[in-house]
Amino acid sequence: MKSTKFKSVMACILALGMVYSFGCIFDPKPDEGPDIVDPVDWPDLTDKDDVIVFLLLTYKHRDGERYAELLHDQYLWFMQDRDAEELNIETLDYTEDVESTKRLFKRAVMLELEIDPGSWVEIEAVGEVPCPGCWQTDRVYRIRAQIPGDEKTYTGNDLVKFIVVPVEKDGKTRYEIRWAYDIDYY
Repeated sequence: MKSTKFKSVMACILALGMVYSFGCIFDPKPDEGPDIVDPVDWPDLTDKDDVIVFLLLTYKHRDGERYAELLHDQYLWFMQDRDAEELNIETLDYTEDVESTKRLFKRAVMLELEIDPGSWVEIEAVGEVPCPGCWQTDRVYRIRAQIPGDEKTYTGNDLVKFIVVPVEKDGKTRYEIRWAYDIDYY
């Protein structure tokens, strides 16, 4: 009887020792294994509709690096007339747009972007440059942003025209936004 009690106590001590030395599957502490790099399921941009989904995800997750990947290196954002007059600029190039969007992602305490569904139309040229495989879509969008220290919430409820172009990267054809026009819709 004495040895059975001793064996039971020893078995409990060994079991507890194993749990504490090796950890328990119910242990809430994270292990030291590899980090999950990116839990977001980012579209591969091989379909033109991926562009809209990707754009919405960049705003949702405030991912400036991914936003930059979405834009063509010759990207231009064309301002609405009223904004162009107020800000004294008509367009933003790739660098200006990426930098201003990254600042927005960092500073905004509230940021929401919605883009309505729409259809695509194949176009033959971007400006006067022939562009086989290029597409255009006009979408209603709504954006709301609030910046710390500013008492108002900025809102936009207008139309945007995206022109996407096919680009070869890593052996695949993917779409990038070449031009975007912010159109006063309402």
